[in-house]
Amino acid sequence: MRRYLIAACSLVWLNMTGCGDPDSPEPNQSAQRGSHVYDFGRVDIPGVGTQRSHTFVLTNDANETLIVEGVKTSCGCLEASVDQEEVPPGSQVRLSIDMSLSKVGPAKASAWIVFENADPVECTLRADVVVLSRLVLPVERVVISPGEPASFQLVALADSPDPLQVTTTEGWSAEASGWRHVVADVWMAEVEVAHTSANNAPRRGQLLMTVPGFSAERISMRLQPLPQSGSLPAQDDRCQGSAPGVLRIIS
Repeated sequence: MRRYLIAACSLVWLNMTGCGDPDSPEPNQSAQRGSHVYDFGRVDIPGVGTQRSHTFVLTNDANETLIVEGVKTSCGCLEASVDQEEVPPGSQVRLSIDMSLSKVGPAKASAWIVFENADPVECTLRADVVVLSRLVLPVERVVISPGEPASFQLVALADSPDPLQVTTTEGWSAEASGWRHVVADVWMAEVEVAHTSANNAPRRGQLLMTVPGFSAERISMRLQPLPQSGSLPAQDDRCQGSAPGVLRIIS
């Protein structure tokens, strides 16, 4: 005689840090005998590579104890586990699933509880992944030598970003190209900065990058003084890219 499990969904809503969002609207959910589905709905993330979790609560409505043989998943994006291996009649077993979201767009994956003495039960998670608009900085600061401009590429995660605006503090200048579409919600622009090289111009400055709808971003800039005749620059400033997150243009 075929036995079934009846599912009741119990939501566990997690972000990358494990904190819930009580103000978020409850996603759509549906369940049917033999095939249980939970839909997270739209998932806004600050960049690809985050996680959502859900727990399915399954009740044994058979007249005998069900023996859990194992759990299978449809892809490596899921990690699934059950809280017990034997489920007496009328008792519940919880299937906890962690779903990694690494691509923009619709996502769907399934996990199965496999029993020794009953049909497998499939539980499916769905989501519509949307990347929140933000700027991705390739460097933390720029160090250049007099007369040598520096350029780097700035990435925007958005459906269609507005024009990039760049401003600098006194003694520095900056120019930005238009956005170039790379893939999906990824856009790229090139930013070039330079020092005026005037004797009285500040050797340190700030670059401010703003796009409507985004948080403004800043990068610090510094002019590398030329070495005196017969001497070498300090070891820290001689090698281009000698420190992570630093763009060095040294003549």
